[in-house]
Amino acid sequence: CAAAHCKRAKRRELETAAIDVEHSDDFGRAVSGMSAARQLSSTDPFLRNAARILCEQLPADDWFGQAGDRDSPTALVALLHNDGPRHRNTVLLALGRIDWAKLDESACIAYLRVAQLALLRGGDFDAGTLGSLRRQFAALYPRGARDADSELVRLLAYLDEPAILAPSLAVLASDATQEEKIHYARCASIVKSGWSPETRRQFLERVDALRAKAVGGASLTKFVDEIRARFVDGLAPEERSALGSLVSSPNTKS
Repeated sequence: CAAAHCKRAKRRELETAAIDVEHSDDFGRAVSGMSAARQLSSTDPFLRNAARILCEQLPADDWFGQAGDRDSPTALVALLHNDGPRHRNTVLLALGRIDWAKLDESACIAYLRVAQLALLRGGDFDAGTLGSLRRQFAALYPRGARDADSELVRLLAYLDEPAILAPSLAVLASDATQEEKIHYARCASIVKSGWSPETRRQFLERVDALRAKAVGGASLTKFVDEIRARFVDGLAPEERSALGSLVSSPNTKS
C-alpha cells in the first residue's frame, strides 16, 4: 500500500544518510538530524531503528529536541550510544520526568532498559547518584507485570537493592517456571546487602532444589552452579562458617 511504500522510502533515505554521514557538511547533517528526529517515536520499529542509528552518528545538537518526543526511549538510547558519559545526566533527568504509573508494560520495559544502558555506558557514578536511582526504581517494584518486574529486578540487583531479596526467594519457592527461577536466583546472587543467616540458607537450599530439578541442555546445571558459586564467593568467612556444609556445592547429577 502507499503508506507502507512511503515508510520504506523514508527508511532507505535514513539508512543512506547514515552511510554517507561522514561526507556530509554541517547543513546536510542538520537536515538529516531533523529528518531522523521526527521518526524516533515512529510506530514502525524499522523506521524508528533507522532513525536511531543515524542520530547516534550525528552531533546531538543536530537532532535532540529538534522534533518529535525528546524523552522517547529511542531518543534516549541514541543519546547514550552517541556519548554516554556526556549525555547521561540528560537521560537521567528525562527518566525522572516520566509518570511511570501511566506507562503500559511495553513502554515501562523500554524505559527500564534505557536506565540499564545509562548505567552501563554512562561512566562512573558517584554514591549519591546511585542511591537516588536505587530509591527511584525500588519505589516502582513490584509493578505486578511479569516482564516489567523481571527488568526491574535486573536493574535493582545491579544497584544492590535488598528489597528484591524476599520476592526473589518467594519465586524460588513457588511454582514459577524454571526460567523465572533462574533469572531471580541470578539477580539475588548479585546483591551484597540485606542478607541474614536465614535468608542465605534459604537461598542456597532453593537454588540446590532448582538445580536438582533442572531440565535442559548440558550447560544448564553448570549455569545454576555458577550462580551458586558467585553467591558463595561473595560471603565473608564468618558467613560461610554459619552455613556449615551447605556452602559446599551439591553433587552433580549422574
